Amino acid sequence: MNSPNNPTGRVYPRSEIEALGKLIDSRAPQATLVADEPYRKLVFDGVSVPSILEATVRSVVASSFSKDLGIAGERIGFLAVHPEHPDRAALLAAATFSMRTLGFVNAPALQQRLVARLTGARVDVEQYRVRRDLALAGLARAGYECVKPEGGMFVFPASPTRDYVEFARRLARTQRILVVPGSGFGAPGFFRVSLAVPASTIERSFAGFEKARTA
Repeated sequence: MNSPNNPTGRVYPRSEIEALGKLIDSRAPQATLVADEPYRKLVFDGVSVPSILEATVRSVVASSFSKDLGIAGERIGFLAVHPEHPDRAALLAAATFSMRTLGFVNAPALQQRLVARLTGARVDVEQYRVRRDLALAGLARAGYECVKPEGGMFVFPASPTRDYVEFARRLARTQRILVVPGSGFGAPGFFRVSLAVPASTIERSFAGFEKARTA
């Protein structure tokens, strides 16, 4: 699971995570619940992200500092296995082995030492909230429907046309606006817009979004 979700920004409530943990414990005791949480610290409006480690002992948390610290592209993070996971030793051994065989994804030692001192740090989340609200308001004025994200660094509007892939191409070709079709996230009919750009860039895009929709 991925919470806050990429690309919707949905933060799954504690009740749903607890229900999922109970389902695994009772129906699939051989399974492991893995939470992908690179956006855990990027949440808005007082929302908190419940821990899956409290839902089931068969749980693993994977995260990345690249979003917390605004250094996208730096593949450095951590894997946390529940201390009571029955297969903990085997899981950690497999993870260690895979990282050693895929050495090219390891962060340099200097970066690892630096990030170890920044575990409590994060980028200014208020900047993302301001851009989120700006994007939602501008897209709504341009005629788009979009659910309000609770976290993350994207908005995920519905495509105004049936062929959402062609619409994404139209945005790029005619308005020089780059978005990602929702099919890449298992959600056809939508497209992802990044908030990791200056607010001025977001503001300048609204006219282009409106032109593309009405073309």
